[in-house]
Amino acid sequence: MSWVMWEAKAAPGQTEALVEWLLSSAPEHAQVYRSTDRVVLIAEAPASVEDPPAALVDRPPHRWEFDRLR
Repeated sequence: MSWVMWEAKAAPGQTEALVEWLLSSAPEHAQVYRSTDRVVLIAEAPASVEDPPAALVDRPPHRWEFDRLR
């Protein structure tokens, strides 16, 4: 089974807005995590998330697929 990880760094002061945007845009089965300025989504592939509004992020999000080993 493959998984997708999506990670975005919030623009200064925009972490809460980025979290809200992702929660409203994420696939229902996805797991969403946050830190001080990062938001991460992990979901079974295939899963897609559109790019967030540019004002919410410090740089374009990273996305990659990986396989669970255990």
